[in-house]
Amino acid sequence: MRSYRATEQRLTALYELLTAHPGLVALRGVRPWLGPQLLKRLVEPQLADSLAAGMPPEQAIVTYRRLYLLTLGSASFVDHRDPQAAQTAT
Repeated sequence: MRSYRATEQRLTALYELLTAHPGLVALRGVRPWLGPQLLKRLVEPQLADSLAAGMPPEQAIVTYRRLYLLTLGSASFVDHRDPQAAQTAT
């Protein structure tokens, strides 16, 4: 259960950051974000939680990637003129 809550909090925070600062989505463009801060703050904790919950490594990686892309895609297609409304609606 801890893993589920941590995942929800982590990806909700990412979504809120991206909708509050839409320029970040544009900066990402078609390039992956692989900097040390992203790895340390998002990827590694998420993979550790998934492994601790019993997921095999391959499934943990695929699950993280799908959730990340879902979050990024959701943040990309909101009306950034009113991010609070988009966050509330989501």
